[in-house]
Amino acid sequence: MFDPAKAPPKTGRANAAWAVGIVVFLFAIYNVNGDFLPGNDAKPNVYLALSILDEGNMTFTPSEMPFMFVWNLDLGDRSIPIYPRDWNERFDGRTVAELRAEGRVTVRGEKYYIVPTIRDGIYVSMYGPGAGLAALPAMGLLGSIGGDLARRPRALWYAAKGVASILVAGAGALLFLTALAFTTRERALLLALAYGLGTSAWSTSSQTLWQHGPNVFFLALGTYFLSRLGPGRSAAAWSGLAYACAVTCRPNSGLLLVAVGVYLLVTHRRHVLAYAAAATPPLLFLAAFNAYHFGSPLRFGQTLRGEAEAQTIAGFAGPWQTPLLEGLAGHLVSPSRGLLVFSPFLVFALWGAVSIWHNRACASLRPLTIAVVGILLLSSKWYYWWGGWSFGYRLIVDLAWFLVLFLVPVLDTILRRKWLVGLFAVLVGCSVGIQVLGAFAYNLRDWNAKVAGYVVQVPERGEPEIVPDREAAERMASSTGGRIVNVLREDVNDPKYRRRLWSWSDNQILHYLVQFGEARRTKREMIRRWLDNPAI
Repeated sequence: MFDPAKAPPKTGRANAAWAVGIVVFLFAIYNVNGDFLPGNDAKPNVYLALSILDEGNMTFTPSEMPFMFVWNLDLGDRSIPIYPRDWNERFDGRTVAELRAEGRVTVRGEKYYIVPTIRDGIYVSMYGPGAGLAALPAMGLLGSIGGDLARRPRALWYAAKGVASILVAGAGALLFLTALAFTTRERALLLALAYGLGTSAWSTSSQTLWQHGPNVFFLALGTYFLSRLGPGRSAAAWSGLAYACAVTCRPNSGLLLVAVGVYLLVTHRRHVLAYAAAATPPLLFLAAFNAYHFGSPLRFGQTLRGEAEAQTIAGFAGPWQTPLLEGLAGHLVSPSRGLLVFSPFLVFALWGAVSIWHNRACASLRPLTIAVVGILLLSSKWYYWWGGWSFGYRLIVDLAWFLVLFLVPVLDTILRRKWLVGLFAVLVGCSVGIQVLGAFAYNLRDWNAKVAGYVVQVPERGEPEIVPDREAAERMASSTGGRIVNVLREDVNDPKYRRRLWSWSDNQILHYLVQFGEARRTKREMIRRWLDNPAI
């Protein structure tokens, strides 16, 4: 049974040294693949920092960021969409800047990752501003040393990955320090490494500047201070501030802020004022940001985008209409998105969460269990519960930190019984192996939009032919004088192919295990093209 008497002192140089070592180790592991994960979801976070440095604001306009928009080019008899990377790119023999001045190039619409504000011609990230703000110090430092990062995409995107990696590694160290309040140093280290290597913190959160890295760091920091509550109020204040900063990254983190606040109100009433006062500035900033750009402090960019997209992507109006059981099953056991599939050792977290409610020494973890369940249920109702093109359980990846922490009260029991030790070791090993696949081979499109066939147009034949294999399609085109005119893909974002999320024979893990080498080469090529053209 869990024995809090085994816990070492809560502070000390030795523990700090171990925490630093965890950060260094995890940061090295996260960067050993030598690449980053290109993805448009990270783009507004990355460029928000640059917009602050270059323009002094947190907004985007067509003039400042042409690659964030789709443009119409007027050819006289027709118009075509174009995707310029900058104003000097040439179409129809002229630069885009010249064509725009002539009125031949006009804005057709914005990319999905930004949303229009109530102010004409002004756009902001569909995500909260917190992630971009978290990257600001690093981007500012690098910019002062190496010049304009907007003109150095390689430095920009590897810097963004560096920020994400250090924050996720920091969350791992904070898990170690938090667990020290409840268990031994060896067990706390085991939990920190299980989190850092066996969850999608490695394959997803650390690989580019999504919302996840900054969000989980602030959540971990808030929980660390929650575990250090004492007679003074400073720990409660720091906890409230950190949790509120997480809300600026992902609004659903507000459930955790509230749950802990209610807990303090019931059990540590003298700390509530400090907790609430410290949380207020980030919350006021977010409310003002939303009110200024969307007309209401409770309007969020991601919800606005969901309202616009839900019908097309999910087949129903409103972003919160997914059947609860469907979304919940998807998050937990979908062969290509399930948390218990991609990090199977977290099955022990359910046991741990129940044990927390039977162990007084773990009382401070109880509000966290409530918040985790709330966030899981809320995410299960979201129209985009599978997270679009992603690897595993990206939409709920930040919950993995708490689920590993929930192992604290049952870890002693697991380690005392040989069959449980064996099972736990096997499941952790499988989890780590799956994250290796994600970190090295996952490349956004290979599985998420799997090729289903190639459309070959042969001269003098009316209907084009669909050939399933690329080499066969190329041979047909070469021998007949035809050409490949289209590639058919089974995109999981298309309702017609959503069934693939539930297929065990066509699942992400198996795909990248079998196609590891080819997928790795594809990822490298995608990164090269991404750095060549930010308008992708």
